[in-house]
Amino acid sequence: MRLLLVEDNAVLADWLRRALRAGQYTVDWLASGAEVDYLLRSETYDLVILDLGLPGLDDTEVLRRLRRAGAGAGAGAGAGVDGRQLGAQPGQ
Repeated sequence: MRLLLVEDNAVLADWLRRALRAGQYTVDWLASGAEVDYLLRSETYDLVILDLGLPGLDDTEVLRRLRRAGAGAGAGAGAGVDGRQLGAQPGQ
């Protein structure tokens, strides 16, 4: 399974990548939401793990763009920071 991790904290991203790779996942990492648009023009992922509070292009706009583009990947965002469940579709 191929995953895209979007996380601006390099220490946390490194830890997450090592843990996921130990579970036999292929993981690519981006540090900003602005990079997501560019990468998804040429790459396909099974799952996008999206940080809340990204610099530049914020997490909700990144998620909107992923959905609008029909990226075909599941997208999950860390919930609990402010109670948002960004990965849920309206009505869920």
